[in-house]
Amino acid sequence: MMAYTAIILMAMNFMLAGNYILFVLFAGICIKNKRFRANWKFLILLAFSATYILADTLSSSSTPAVVWFLPIAYIVGYNWEMKGSDDYRTILGLIFCIALGMCFHVFLNMCYELLQNRGFNYGAIHYDFWSKKVSAATGQMSNFAISASLIPFILLRRKKYLLSLILITPCILYGTIVGSRTSVFLVALSLAIGLSVFAFSSKRKSARIALLAMIAIISLFILLIESNTFGLSEMINNSYLLRRLSSESYVEQDFFSSERWNIRRTYLQNALVWPWGGGKLRDLASGLYAHDIFLDTLNTGGIFALCFLLIYSISLVRNALFFTRRGDSFDRRVLVVPYLSVILTEMLMEPIIEGAPVFLICVVIIDAAMTRANEMGTPNENSISVKLF
Repeated sequence: MMAYTAIILMAMNFMLAGNYILFVLFAGICIKNKRFRANWKFLILLAFSATYILADTLSSSSTPAVVWFLPIAYIVGYNWEMKGSDDYRTILGLIFCIALGMCFHVFLNMCYELLQNRGFNYGAIHYDFWSKKVSAATGQMSNFAISASLIPFILLRRKKYLLSLILITPCILYGTIVGSRTSVFLVALSLAIGLSVFAFSSKRKSARIALLAMIAIISLFILLIESNTFGLSEMINNSYLLRRLSSESYVEQDFFSSERWNIRRTYLQNALVWPWGGGKLRDLASGLYAHDIFLDTLNTGGIFALCFLLIYSISLVRNALFFTRRGDSFDRRVLVVPYLSVILTEMLMEPIIEGAPVFLICVVIIDAAMTRANEMGTPNENSISVKLF
């Protein structure tokens, strides 16, 4: 129970001590077991961190703390205590604790803004609850991504999980107000993937009822907006999101001519010229991030860090898909497939390492726990045990 409480506090970056709480979890595992287990993916992350830090140090830059903590996050997830042979419930509990912890951080930001401004600030300037510093829409809503992936599971499983919508629903509205295009897209993507999983997997009457409930909730939300109930229509019309979408002029422009694609094109065109990192690609793009974890890694950590990240990412996808196939379980698929789709999309749409460190730490913890669950009981288990004392 204490471990789950700690993981919730870490996920919400409680009092800006998220990394310290992660280290306490790691120390607790070492003290309790007098050893820790690891596998080859830990070594890949260790190599990624080392090459990234080296390239960043040689360019006289300050390495984001998250890079130092990724191997520790993997050890915490890989050594997470499984409840007997029921690894699914352990992974489910871990994902929900992490998602709701991160989502509660968003909720605190929303409440802080309401109290400070006596309403919402329809613009780009918003504040983080813990640091009281300005935080962009990216920083605000990256903490919502994993919660967004759980919406189909919550609606299809219902029961006690529906209570979490009390926390998630206001955060969706807040994401719209602060202008987070990514978070709104992730909610839509999660629902679409969840419905697709349902259509291809479920034969149960209860799931069909849940599908109708999902459609009814979406329809009700649209009706509330149309009727301006609770001032929803006014909030959305005045929202920074609507202005951002309008300014992009998506209808008139080719998809690949939008600002972010132009930045990515600049990164790609100069990748062979500056393959060793150090921030040169970003300098050529007027100091702008690529909003893509792989291109941003190439920019800062160089080609070697990028290779290690690609290896780890491929393993993450393979590992999550393998977890869904362990047992003929509709619940596993509706939990993991939207989750995997959402986190990969988030990684390809935002500057994750510098803009969403808590998100990346949590993804690594979940992947490590899934990896351990997949390996348990297999004859070719390839983990090693490091004895400390």
